[in-house]
Amino acid sequence: MLNVYMQDEEIVQNGDDTDDSHRIETTIFEASGLDRTGLVADVMQLLTRNECDVRSAAVWTYKGRVAFVLSVSEKGRPIIESIKLDNLNQLIYRIMESPGSTTIVRAQKVRGEVHHDRRLHQLMLQDEMRGWMDSNNSKRILSSEPEVLQDRPNVKTTASAILKVNDSAAELDHLLDYRSPKFDQPIIDISHCSYPNYWTINIKCKDRTKLLFDTVCTLADMEYDIYHATIDASSEGVASQEYFVRPRLGDADFNGNDAELLKAMLDSSIQRRFPKGLKVHVRSSDRFGCLASLARQLQVAGLSISRAKVRTFATSNSCGHTLYVMNSDGAMPEKRRVEQVLIDSGGRMADLNSFATSSAICDDARFDFTFLERQQGIFLEIIG
Repeated sequence: MLNVYMQDEEIVQNGDDTDDSHRIETTIFEASGLDRTGLVADVMQLLTRNECDVRSAAVWTYKGRVAFVLSVSEKGRPIIESIKLDNLNQLIYRIMESPGSTTIVRAQKVRGEVHHDRRLHQLMLQDEMRGWMDSNNSKRILSSEPEVLQDRPNVKTTASAILKVNDSAAELDHLLDYRSPKFDQPIIDISHCSYPNYWTINIKCKDRTKLLFDTVCTLADMEYDIYHATIDASSEGVASQEYFVRPRLGDADFNGNDAELLKAMLDSSIQRRFPKGLKVHVRSSDRFGCLASLARQLQVAGLSISRAKVRTFATSNSCGHTLYVMNSDGAMPEKRRVEQVLIDSGGRMADLNSFATSSAICDDARFDFTFLERQQGIFLEIIG
């Protein structure tokens, strides 16, 4: 086993250790299901009302689905009463339950530090594999039905379809403005090498942090064993990955349908790392229920959290959160509007440089916040 410890890419206040690294045992809630506006706020509010404090958390949304991992304590300790734990588990399930959609909610006590990204990959992979299989089964049923021939094509329908494609392309360009500058759509090719009976996977995309982690996690979770691999990154910032794998179970003969599924899941694992939205850094003293209150204020203002990373620091007794904020209708929010909502919630706008280096948190504001400037992020990536 290879254990790698590195400084996180986000802002870490004075290199302070997180609360989880000092905690022997904690209660973990894991859930995945259909995403909706205010879902994160409802779950946080439920835990706060039951005197449970969220010490660390990670929330991902992708293709209309949501997955989150919450590290929760009750008065500094894990939830001891099994009845209360079961009730909270059922209540969270009711909040997330949606007709016609699969919902997973689990609660358990865990010793040691929790690897949020690893668990989120596993939760979202289960959802996406199920959705991909259902979609492809439906396509097979439709393709097996006899086609109805028409004398002439429907010109109006064709033109309408073209307009929709153009609108989607324009919308995609607009959405990319709110993506990380490291975002890139990968090129993935899967073939079969008959002599050693290996499946050959070639992945090429923009190089970034945690790229190898995302792809290897997916291969492991889909039960493909890596026999050989070549990893390279060019000076232009392009990463190339080549894997020689075999299915762990069953026959190693090439299966086209399984290869398409693996390709789709690798593509998702690389792309889901970068959500849409306006990126906001929030820092405050460690106050009970502060995050739940902020999430509720954003919901009331018609805003939604598309991704979150929540951390509590042990030494400085402070919290540092990274939120991606969108409008409740899925559109991009105006920065001035989000700023005003945060100020009305008791926040104070801070400079990015002082935000990263200052350890003191003033008491005249409930929390400090700052935005990630996309142009600055691109500049740092080029010179770094």
